[in-house]
Amino acid sequence: HLYKSGGTSISNLMDHTIGLNHGILPGSYPSGNFNHEEALADIEQRINSGTKPEELPYRASYAHTGLRPVYGPKRTRTGAFLLEHLPAKKLRAVTMLRDPTDFRASNHAMIMCGLNYEVGRFNGQRAQR
Repeated sequence: HLYKSGGTSISNLMDHTIGLNHGILPGSYPSGNFNHEEALADIEQRINSGTKPEELPYRASYAHTGLRPVYGPKRTRTGAFLLEHLPAKKLRAVTMLRDPTDFRASNHAMIMCGLNYEVGRFNGQRAQR
């Protein structure tokens, strides 16, 4: 999902409906990039223990990582990864359109949180002098 687009809400909804340990691809993070290495390690561990590729339990993944385009010279790393390592799965993308006022408020809160952190860090360094 795009940053500040409500993706954390969608991720939490998917966790509660699908189940974090019952179908969410490892490497998925609601507020971070998709961890391809973590996902691949789980896929390989399951296949090495006898799970057929078409029987892998993954039903969803999420992250701040683009999925599309999946094919062609400009394909994304995640799109290519999913096609290569989960060829039996059908890829679908879910998008949420966020109210512009909610988007601005959320974006402002994120900026203020980062700013407050930096001010605190600066004041801590200044106090040490």
